[in-house]
Amino acid sequence: MNAIEKQIKAALDHLGIKGTIRISPAGYHRYRVELNGEYFGIFDVDRNTFVD
Repeated sequence: MNAIEKQIKAALDHLGIKGTIRISPAGYHRYRVELNGEYFGIFDVDRNTFVD
């Protein structure tokens, strides 16, 4: 598991969200996050938060 995956998983844990996640690039320092096969949001690693 790389640093970005850990950062996103930690954010989801803080929100109390559990499930299978899939992460794919969505722009400069932003990643599309799918939870249990459905779109969840866009995560910005610079801001350390979901922006969509």
